[in-house]
Amino acid sequence: MAAKHEDLPVPIFTSLEPVYGTGSQLEESELRFTHLKSKFIGFFTHPPDIFARSPGRVNLIGEHIDYEGYSVLPMAIRQDTIIAIRRNDTKVLKIANVNSDKYSLCTYPADPEQEIDLKNHRWGHYFICGYKGLYEYAKSKGIDVGEPVGLDVVVDGIVPTERSCSSYM
Repeated sequence: MAAKHEDLPVPIFTSLEPVYGTGSQLEESELRFTHLKSKFIGFFTHPPDIFARSPGRVNLIGEHIDYEGYSVLPMAIRQDTIIAIRRNDTKVLKIANVNSDKYSLCTYPADPEQEIDLKNHRWGHYFICGYKGLYEYAKSKGIDVGEPVGLDVVVDGIVPTERSCSSYM
């Protein structure tokens, strides 16, 4: 018997309603996803293959130690980051942001072994950390994910940038 999508490590949905519910939150989210798709087409001239979403979080008490030495417990919040993704044939990762006035297009080789230039911070480094982390995790579990591929990516986040909130990618 096949697992239901809700039971998978990363649930897969074909509509926004199971994620955002009904009413105004769903309507706002539908507008965001439509805008994200439009921006993606504007950057890359074709629609994305898939969308991914990660909720923001706030840290309460409990799970790990924060920068002040206190225990914290992450809790998901409504604000989130959504990403539109499409595979490309260039062996290059092209990472854009819907807020392109503030966050310029970043390009990187599709190489999970690449070093991150810590002296020259770019917002796209956050994506590269996740990209590298996926390959490192798969390798540690003996999972062959194949050759690295190029990706076209557009990010839209509504998680506040204050230090008390963050988002996993």
